[in-house]
Amino acid sequence: MDLMGFGDSDKPPRIYSVADYAKTVIMLLDELNVNTTSMLGHYTGAYLGAEVAAAYSERVEKLILCNVDDFTEE
Repeated sequence: MDLMGFGDSDKPPRIYSVADYAKTVIMLLDELNVNTTSMLGHYTGAYLGAEVAAAYSERVEKLILCNVDDFTEE
């Protein structure tokens, strides 16, 4: 998955939030007809994975977070 504003994606018209990226994950899952998934997030991807799991808990079966710096319950 290529996140908005990274890799081959166009430059963003604004700064995207983690919630924006989480919605993009869900849009990709919908496009692929994937109802639930397991996620592995590393560094920044861990924040994204945590947001997806928190906001769309019914879509995440398992979550693994690696190398997360300063991650809090909030």
